[in-house]
Amino acid sequence: MLRPFYGFKIANEFERLLTTHLVLAAELVKASIAGNTQQAALIEQNWYQNGIQIAQFLSSINPFNDFEEWKQMMFEHLNFVKTEAVQLINGQYPQSIRTYDRMEVQILKMAVLMTRVFYNNLIYFNQKIKLLN
Repeated sequence: MLRPFYGFKIANEFERLLTTHLVLAAELVKASIAGNTQQAALIEQNWYQNGIQIAQFLSSINPFNDFEEWKQMMFEHLNFVKTEAVQLINGQYPQSIRTYDRMEVQILKMAVLMTRVFYNNLIYFNQKIKLLN
């Protein structure tokens, strides 16, 4: 999704950050299931740091991305994922379904924000091009 707008270097960095996000989530679940609370705490700390890195990255590539807004959204997302994982591990399936439904709405809000930011960026650059012509 970023490659057409920002090129390979930026798209590859975003892919790396997102992959790290997913890998850390999986490692956190494994450590939690194994009962390794120290390892889980360290992974969770790295996971939230990765959320900050994603927010910093997004705000660095587009002037319409606000770091604090993305950081808040990332932390909200991580809290949903963590809550749902704990509920699944503990067999709290009805609660997990409700959490997933709320998380889905939050993910859609992130998608709307990303779309709005891309749109604003395209308008901005189109206006700059028109001024140059």
